[in-house]
Amino acid sequence: MVKSVIMDAEAPDSMRRLHMFRQPYRITMAQWDYSVFQKRILSGIVFSLQKEIALIESGIAPEDLPLFQQSKSWVDVSLPLKLFVPTGTNYHMVRKALDAFDSSSTILLPEVKGRRGPSLPESRLSLHVLKHPAKPKCRTLRLRMEKSLTYELVRSSSGLTTLCWETMTALRSPHAIRLYEIASHWKDQERLSMPIPQFRRWMQLCDSYKMNKELMRRVIRPAEQQLQKISDVYVNCEPARHGRSIEMINLYIHQKRNRQEEDLLHMRLREQITNILRMHFRFREEHFRQIEGVMRNGNRLKALNEKIGMLWGHLDKSKGEVKDVTLWALTSIRNAFPD
Repeated sequence: MVKSVIMDAEAPDSMRRLHMFRQPYRITMAQWDYSVFQKRILSGIVFSLQKEIALIESGIAPEDLPLFQQSKSWVDVSLPLKLFVPTGTNYHMVRKALDAFDSSSTILLPEVKGRRGPSLPESRLSLHVLKHPAKPKCRTLRLRMEKSLTYELVRSSSGLTTLCWETMTALRSPHAIRLYEIASHWKDQERLSMPIPQFRRWMQLCDSYKMNKELMRRVIRPAEQQLQKISDVYVNCEPARHGRSIEMINLYIHQKRNRQEEDLLHMRLREQITNILRMHFRFREEHFRQIEGVMRNGNRLKALNEKIGMLWGHLDKSKGEVKDVTLWALTSIRNAFPD
């Protein structure tokens, strides 16, 4: 499988065969401070262990696999450098990233409830990966890992996330990679809603970007744009406000359809929104001009439609309470969807 990736890497995008791989849920949602190349390395190791994951899924115990019979404490794997930089030659970035997998490097695995397998507590593991000496100009990485980490890299009992290797190597920021993993694991759900603190933990932001406005502008929007351009699974994040404060965030997860289908869906949704705003909120052209940004953005139309439905429902429940319905609705929409 690894060999076929290398052979296809130079093919035109229209002819390239995409390579999907499965990653254990605990690795998908693990917390650790990684660079883009560090993440590629760990995901590349998982990619190389697809045969072992499939055998474990079929019922074979990990300890019965040849991989785990090399030693009582460690596991060796070999990976082609071309796997990590399929269209470039900056192999030094891979080697530099490997140096960061030292004895002090750890990964925090989340707690897992026992649905398909045993319950697992939150745990921290060493990410110490040794690099075997290589000959000059060698294009193969020989890595040695602790057995405990390798077990987690092939564990299937807590669920698996299906990812595209070409997407993983095309994304250029840790935040975009993280958002892609989240969207891929929950791609069968149209929407995920969560409190902002939980979302920040999932995105591994710690104390960075404490202002939610900065979080959206400097982290979320650039990551969204990368995903929409590169991935077949992408996400649109919209803050849910309570008054002036943002307490929740809604993740609208999309899977790209045929372009004509997508355009037709957006056109119909835009017409529906326009008609409702005209009929029930007395919008005129000058009001539509003030929200034309969100009306043009197909990825935000579904969230806008939900917001208008909430405003409509509020009007029905409190008739006569809102004096200027048009201004009230316009202000609510602009606050919910800032430029």
